[in-house]
Amino acid sequence: MKHRTIARTMALAASSTLAFGVLSAVAAPAQAAPVITDGYIYSVGSAGNMSGDCAESVPSTSQNQDFVTDSETRSASHSHDATVTNNAAPAEVTTVHSRQSGTARVTAAGGSLRSVDFKVTGEQSMSVPAGQLCDTSLRGETDLYFEFKIARAGWLTIDTTSRGFTYSEAWIERDDSPEQEEQDTWSEFDVFDNTSRVFLPVGEYEFYAEFEARRFASGGSFATKRSAATVSARFVPGGEAPAAAQGGGKAFVDLPVARDCAGNAVTATFKKPAKKVAKATFFVNGKKRKTVNSAKKGKTVKLGSLVDAKPVTVKAVLKLDPPRKGKKGKTKTVTRSYTACSG
Repeated sequence: MKHRTIARTMALAASSTLAFGVLSAVAAPAQAAPVITDGYIYSVGSAGNMSGDCAESVPSTSQNQDFVTDSETRSASHSHDATVTNNAAPAEVTTVHSRQSGTARVTAAGGSLRSVDFKVTGEQSMSVPAGQLCDTSLRGETDLYFEFKIARAGWLTIDTTSRGFTYSEAWIERDDSPEQEEQDTWSEFDVFDNTSRVFLPVGEYEFYAEFEARRFASGGSFATKRSAATVSARFVPGGEAPAAAQGGGKAFVDLPVARDCAGNAVTATFKKPAKKVAKATFFVNGKKRKTVNSAKKGKTVKLGSLVDAKPVTVKAVLKLDPPRKGKKGKTKTVTRSYTACSG
């Protein structure tokens, strides 16, 4: 596990400059407090020497971009070309190249973080002379950091994929509690896939993701090595449905966007075409709960006694009246899943 260092310092300096500018300006009208704060995306490439009397032609190349509003896209990149020369043998020169490009979109809704999409691509190459004594290292890194608020407790799911990076990490940490709560996943393998899901109480948090590719001259010359990685995060308030209702039955029955966490229930409502429904059977997590034989527009069906700390899937199986005598009526279904109300 390796948390941010240089990039964090640069971002704080940039944030201080912004703050001074705001103080010196005319006061703006009162607005809702931002959800996303102190955010940046940072990319750096560098070549270093691990042994011998050697000198780099270019110490590092970097770019840093700050996030200004709650929902926006920012990018940062580097293209680093350098040489490392053995001062005792000037003909011994190692040539390195590192290029990375990162793009991040962070959004907020309802006073809480809503989504994160962070993508990084890159390439590296190195040409090492025979019998070289400079143990050159080549490093390319792109980071994303921001602080965020959660106004209503819910679930954050983080999906991480990495190909060709030698280090990958994504973590969140609660910073408004004496007992630090951390969700951290990291890998030192070139191929990495991970999904993490954590329940976030109301509070303030930090988010950090990093992808790094590091190569060494001791491994010899290599042609272009490419890399690609993503972090995708989605926050859903407790009790909400992460996705829309599915199935042809949604034309007849409306399943709400959120379950009733206080009442431990989901209430379905029949729509206008309900007069065509001869029979409706409702299931909760695969178990039959209620049957309705006389549906009409506006009629509600309350499916209660749900377990607060468990996710719920509601399904309605609707048997429709036959179009005419002697014909068999069709069957339609509608399904919707809801997150747990608590962790």
